[in-house]
Amino acid sequence: MLYSKSTGLGARFPLFLEYGIGVQYSFFSQSGVKSDIDVKWGSLKVPVNLIYDYRIPDSKVHLDPFVGFKIRVNIWGELKDISNGTIM
Repeated sequence: MLYSKSTGLGARFPLFLEYGIGVQYSFFSQSGVKSDIDVKWGSLKVPVNLIYDYRIPDSKVHLDPFVGFKIRVNIWGELKDISNGTIM
């Protein structure tokens, strides 16, 4: 789930600042020779982008190139050995 919002930076230039927040839940299981593992974790993502809105003349088409970064923080994680039931 990701929520994002764009805010115009000025009336003279078509520049926008886009920021947001997202929550992600992931899981993974693997069977191996020595043990079977089960991995679960939750992450919080914060994207920040600078967007330029380029309008093609005599058209309804817009091109929106952007540059930015995304911060991700793992807020919860669990590694479990399924073969013997231990949580690491």
